[in-house]
Amino acid sequence: MARLTGKVALITGAAGGQGTAEAELFLREEAAVVLADIDVAAGERLARQLAGQGSEVLFLRQDVADEASWQEVVAAALTRFGKLHILVNNAGTIARQGIVDTTLEAWNRTIAVNLTGAMLGMKHCAPAIRDSGGGSGPLNMSMCADAGSGGDATTDGRDGAIPCAAQAGIAKTVRAASPPTSNADYSLFFLIKGSVA
Repeated sequence: MARLTGKVALITGAAGGQGTAEAELFLREEAAVVLADIDVAAGERLARQLAGQGSEVLFLRQDVADEASWQEVVAAALTRFGKLHILVNNAGTIARQGIVDTTLEAWNRTIAVNLTGAMLGMKHCAPAIRDSGGGSGPLNMSMCADAGSGGDATTDGRDGAIPCAAQAGIAKTVRAASPPTSNADYSLFFLIKGSVA
């Protein structure tokens, strides 16, 4: 029996790489999937491909760093499916410079996408998950294999200083934001993965 029958999942950064693999996995387990991505052409192409396999799929354009975009995506998901059980905060960007070579613009954009985006996802999806009867998300995906990786201040690290700072922030946020297990309507998870090209 499929493990996600009747469940609705929202996956950010779904138009390629890890996000697409996650969407395909969830669909195999019979979840309805909302594909969210800033890349409209790739997202619409993926939605057509997956829908052609008989899957229940909705693509929505989303900039995860923008709060209004989160509000629109959650509202559209609820309008289409009437419920939401799972969020995968997969969207992210990597700036691979060492700390000395990092620009403020690169720092601000990466933190906005990787850290603020994850926070906004938890903020706006947790109530919908709760009101849908609880669920197993949000799931926050780290793009940094080790929050301490990265060499020294003058050399390029494996994943760069900025993504690792953002993902360390997510780990702390998840710990702080997780509801007490005694009365939890949802759970927060933090999964560390290697970076994906």
